[in-house]
Amino acid sequence: MAFPGERKLNSQTQVGNPREEAESLLPLLKTHSIESIRNMIGFSQERRAVLLSFDALRTRHHGQHRAFISDELRTEIVRLLKRNFSWKKIEHALGISSTILRRVALPLRASTWKCGRGRRFTPETIEQIKQAILTEKTMGDYENRRHRKKLTTEQLVQARAQVANGARWRDAAKKFNVSPATLLSNIKFRKRAAYRHFTSEEERAILKLVRRGVGKRTIAHRFGRPRSSVYLFLSRRQAKASV
Repeated sequence: MAFPGERKLNSQTQVGNPREEAESLLPLLKTHSIESIRNMIGFSQERRAVLLSFDALRTRHHGQHRAFISDELRTEIVRLLKRNFSWKKIEHALGISSTILRRVALPLRASTWKCGRGRRFTPETIEQIKQAILTEKTMGDYENRRHRKKLTTEQLVQARAQVANGARWRDAAKKFNVSPATLLSNIKFRKRAAYRHFTSEEERAILKLVRRGVGKRTIAHRFGRPRSSVYLFLSRRQAKASV
């Protein structure tokens, strides 16, 4: 069922526009009740657009009392929400305010019906997530794969030898069917000296210099490394010590 807001036609040029007809009925509220006017409009499918327009106008002309939302208007709002209409589009289509739309959408948790981005978790999904956290189980495609052992020790040695002989990290990773990040996280070798890890002897020497009060800049210059490498090593060392 199409109503005025859903159509892309100009409402000013339409003949017998439902919204204009509904506006012309508003003066009757001075002498007639709301139900009598709604009965006058009719509840047939042909008159549904006029009835919805009248109910939408009533939500804006309700005086000091709280706006009343008819069952027909509520049903239409729910129908559009399930069709993944945005709030702004529904407000324009039906001629209602965001307050009326919020009163219908929030109790129904309509944000869980959205498709794609912006969709909220349903209460059932939230409970499943809580149970998965408590039982240390994973759900669907949210499994943490970072701690899987994808390469054996022999494969890591072969990959390191290839990279040391001039092969690109990307090519070596493709040969072993893993990502370059997997190799970089499991192999300490680096092509550039500025990016390679400190050896055990270097780590002990750095810690000894720090205890003696030598500055980070001087330590980095002595080892031919950037200061960021020294800071990163010390911060990781401090984090392990705190644990």
